[in-house]
Parts: sequence; C-alpha cells; structure tokens
Amino acid sequence: MAVLTKDVFDLGMQLPPDEREKLANLLLDSLEVVEAEDRELQEEIQRRWDRYESGEEQAIPIEDYLADLQRRIDAKHPT
Repeated sequence: MAVLTKDVFDLGMQLPPDEREKLANLLLDSLEVVEAEDRELQEEIQRRWDRYESGEEQAIPIEDYLADLQRRIDAKHPT
C-alpha cells in the first residue's frame, strides 16, 4: 500500500515539537543532497562543454561510440 504525503504529515504532527524539528531537518537535508548532486552534474556538463568548445575534446559520431562499446562488450563476454 502506498504511503500518502498527508498520512506522513499526520503522523509527523503527532510527534513532540523537538522531534518534528528533527524530522523536518532530515527531510530538508535529503533535498540538499539531491540539489548538490544536480549542481555537481551541471558543473561536469559545463566542464565537458568548455573542453569541447576549446577544441581540447572532440565529439565522435554516436554510431562510432556504440560500435566501440559493442566491441568492448564482445571482448569481455565472447559467445
């Protein structure tokens, strides 16, 4: 059975104020982790784009990438 947000809220409201505060902080901290991961991902995307734009890195056609990936898989798991 799915737990609904309202059910969690109602249960949380039964906690003493100091425990509600702890719960609220735990929930907020969990969002900050996601935001930090999103920021890190965006920063990595920007670094890669900058290297591409500067000519430090080159793009390859997706077909070439997939063919290389398939060759590597086949090499590790011969049939």
